[in-house]
Amino acid sequence: MAHVEYVPSRSLAEVLAAEGSLPVRPVAEIGVQVAGALAAVHEGGVVHRDVKSGNVLITGDGRAKLTDFGISRSVRTDETVTDSPHIGGTPGYRAPEVAKGTRRRPHPTFSLGATLFSPVEGAAPFSGSNEYATIRRAAEGAIPPARKAGDLAPPSPR
Repeated sequence: MAHVEYVPSRSLAEVLAAEGSLPVRPVAEIGVQVAGALAAVHEGGVVHRDVKSGNVLITGDGRAKLTDFGISRSVRTDETVTDSPHIGGTPGYRAPEVAKGTRRRPHPTFSLGATLFSPVEGAAPFSGSNEYATIRRAAEGAIPPARKAGDLAPPSPR
């Protein structure tokens, strides 16, 4: 039987709802921790298919924990770990190629970047008035410019 740990925490989404946006440094620290968690589960043969601020828990001492493996997929086969028929990922955090349907599996690296975009910029990179509008915006891949990202922003073209 799998070990389930109770973690007194708030989701990153709850933190954002309460505080709006966060400074770059704590967001970068959260990113390092979640990237480590993603690497560990991937090494164990699982791809987390719904990385988003609601699935990142922040403990009282600032540690980040990745949660909700409900639609995870084995990297060794094409089977879902949980038998869910749900298409993986939350629309606002999907990579453009997944939203377009040209790549079947969600890419956790893109979703992690989108998850970190949210607390710095104050909103997910893709949004719309409903799920279909959000998927369309994700498929277009027009990520809004990072205005508050500082050192986390992509380099400017010279």
